[in-house]
Amino acid sequence: MEQPSLKEVNGALAISANSPQLTVSLPALLTASNASFRNIQSISIEALNNVTSNLGFFTTTLSSISAPNLTMVGESLSFVNCSSLTNISFPKLTEIGGTFLIANNSQLQTIGGFGAVQTVGGSIDWTGTFDNASLPSIQDVRGGVNVQSSSSVFTCPFPDIQNNGVVKGKGFVCTGKVSNPSSGVNGTNQTANSGGGGGGSSGSSGTKSAAGQLSVGAGFAAMSVLAAFAMQYLV
Repeated sequence: MEQPSLKEVNGALAISANSPQLTVSLPALLTASNASFRNIQSISIEALNNVTSNLGFFTTTLSSISAPNLTMVGESLSFVNCSSLTNISFPKLTEIGGTFLIANNSQLQTIGGFGAVQTVGGSIDWTGTFDNASLPSIQDVRGGVNVQSSSSVFTCPFPDIQNNGVVKGKGFVCTGKVSNPSSGVNGTNQTANSGGGGGGSSGSSGTKSAAGQLSVGAGFAAMSVLAAFAMQYLV
């Protein structure tokens, strides 16, 4: 699916219910309101600068996701059930307005590529099998933190933010060696790296409609809170 001249989507950009081999090319897209991608093999969004609401990638065969010019996501940013994903690169992203959700990406061994992120307006919620993770510029987390990995070598990348005022919300879990990593920030506080055996609680062309929506495929309804929508895939 190619939309070489599309620069702006004021409503929902929802691409789903297609062949898993679908490739998506949006090389000129600068801004979108609410963008979600599902059942795709590759994506090109190199010009994307701003997503005013939610951005999410769900149940895809993407091996790499890159948004080299994206600076802000107004609400939630989600990567869920992307079974082939090994690399994420969002080098200019500084602010996520809502939940930062990464879950059930079985091949993702390193959570990186977010070196400029300073602010997360919701919670950090990362679960999986990853060995390493980093968020080196983080200064403000207004929700809680839930980072759980089943890896025996994972250690919490930011233990200090539990007590230095960075995390404003309730709940802090950041640990490895979790047999069943569980998404969701529930107010639990757990010392970083204390460990825990149990875990915590077909491509068709798009058209821009009068309502400002670009939809490809069928059977998908964009939701106002993408993180809540994402949770249904965590089974």
